[in-house]
Amino acid sequence: MNEFNILWIDDDWVSTSASYKSLNIIKNELERGNPDIKIKTISNIGIGLSAIIRSNDKSNNNTDNNKHYDLIIIDLQFKNITDPDEQRYTDLIESLSLKGVPFVIYTSQRKPYENDLRTIKKQYKNNLIGIYDKASKGDEDFIKDIVTISQFKPLTILHLSDFHYDSTLNEIQANQQKKLFSTLINFLKKENNSSPIDFIVFSGDYASKMPEKDLSGCAEILREIVKNTTNDFDKLLIVPGNHDAYWNNFSKGETSQIPGKYLEEFYKKVFDNSLNFIHQLVGYTKLNFNQSTLDSFCFTQEFNQGKIKILGLNSVFLDPHNKGIGMISHDVIQYIENSNWAKAEPLPNELRIAIFHHNIFPNFSLNNLDTNEGLINAGLIINLLTKYKCNLILTGHSHFSNFFNLSFSCLNYQGYSEIRHITSICTNTTGGYAPTNDRQRSFNIIKISPTNTKELKSLKITPIFFDSTESDWKKGLELNTSIIQDSISTRGRG
Repeated sequence: MNEFNILWIDDDWVSTSASYKSLNIIKNELERGNPDIKIKTISNIGIGLSAIIRSNDKSNNNTDNNKHYDLIIIDLQFKNITDPDEQRYTDLIESLSLKGVPFVIYTSQRKPYENDLRTIKKQYKNNLIGIYDKASKGDEDFIKDIVTISQFKPLTILHLSDFHYDSTLNEIQANQQKKLFSTLINFLKKENNSSPIDFIVFSGDYASKMPEKDLSGCAEILREIVKNTTNDFDKLLIVPGNHDAYWNNFSKGETSQIPGKYLEEFYKKVFDNSLNFIHQLVGYTKLNFNQSTLDSFCFTQEFNQGKIKILGLNSVFLDPHNKGIGMISHDVIQYIENSNWAKAEPLPNELRIAIFHHNIFPNFSLNNLDTNEGLINAGLIINLLTKYKCNLILTGHSHFSNFFNLSFSCLNYQGYSEIRHITSICTNTTGGYAPTNDRQRSFNIIKISPTNTKELKSLKITPIFFDSTESDWKKGLELNTSIIQDSISTRGRG
């Protein structure tokens, strides 16, 4: 079941039988446009506010009270939003903003408070999808846009990376590492209770040196994170980093010189511990690995009836003498070419996400302009992923957060110029006893929401930093932007 739950809030002191008749007509039209739409109406602002405050609250065991809503429709009936008697409306909108719930305003009295609506639109633009004036434009645009919005459920991704769990620390360092991860688990439990996490991405470097003690310690942390968030190990998506290749198991003289056999033996030797970690210590049950992909450590996964497709890739360079550099190798590229991404056009409102370890763009840290630690064939991979309509790339490795929205023009196979778009988010190191160059530990919570334009998704990135003075995790300044989904082909040749 993939229900899109809408809470419609108006106010009983102005409701009439005519307005209820109109509302029922609109509800029927919306549910006809998308059978997954389920609408609950509340004819009281105070009750609606209470429902919003309780929504998504997993600490409340009453399932009727903690129902998850994907969209809120506020049917405004007041004459002046700045009137003290109308504080309930501003409280309602403020609560929606704090919870990050998308909402629309539906009104028949826009003219008397045009300035107030303009203020709302400016102040709450990150959550407000649109304002619809039924008095002058009718319901046609409103119904069409709500159906478009309902094709994509809001999504929250926890993006972790670079734990570098180390079992060889001295007692003082080990206690600090334990406290770091303990506070992380507590923070994520509280965050998930107020705004549920849909799935977890871990973009590599789970351990420091890859002995079994490192792996068992990291697995224990990840198990606790899963139990306190998604409670579903199939929603924990992991790719390897350069620290996850156990080079001590590798010796060139022990492997075949036949290229295909060399790759097979190489992967088995250096990723043997990682595979054990994934399948046994963490506890996957459904992740779409098979024998051919085990060698390259790639996977595909789908959520929300195929509307979200995940492609996990191995970017570890096949050279023990250049362990930090990343490269998507030929066998991984073949895996992409043979994946369901290449074989099928995206569904309407489908989101495609690629995950790998190495940052695809250089590290632009002012303290460390290190251009040798990224993906050395980044241009090829960007071209390949955008060819198959990838919308978002999630990486780690650089121990430095960055964000890029890239649009570029290229010639397609018909010889026409095509404008492609892709978004890349690189997260910082979440753990590690000593972050490189004293960079602050952090991770990202990523919220992706629908808009009333099918080619755009709203993207909100919230960095969570470890405050060493208070020994706790704190939210940083949010970045609000958009994901552009569709490529644009021009008529003229490039």
